[in-house]
Amino acid sequence: MEKMLFEDKDRDQFLDFSDYPQGHPYRNERNKMKLGYFKCETKGAPIREIVGLRPKMYSYLYNSDNVQKPFKEKIRIKGVSRAAAKTLRHEMYSDQLREAKENYLTNRRIGSKLHQIYSICVFLKILLYSLIYLD
Repeated sequence: MEKMLFEDKDRDQFLDFSDYPQGHPYRNERNKMKLGYFKCETKGAPIREIVGLRPKMYSYLYNSDNVQKPFKEKIRIKGVSRAAAKTLRHEMYSDQLREAKENYLTNRRIGSKLHQIYSICVFLKILLYSLIYLD
């Protein structure tokens, strides 16, 4: 699929390759910082494994230049603070895909109501996976 994507002559019409490393054959500054263009989150590094549990809840491993740690992981989960999401790992997403179980995460935030500031602690049920078969 990557080969088909990069062989397309109109690829610059939809994609922003400005984050690719210097010297990469597809690096192009033409669409840098423009709205409506797709950007590669891994900056040209190939993705090794991806687990998508729900819309806007996914994790993937991609190649790294570091010899000690050959793979980096990227975790995305909507509705959870970054601090709480840092406790999640790609293995947790993979395990959830293999065996569905309830997991809880503590999401702390500061909120206000009627000009009073509160510290809010919410226990979220996360990493739920429901498999749907379509015939």
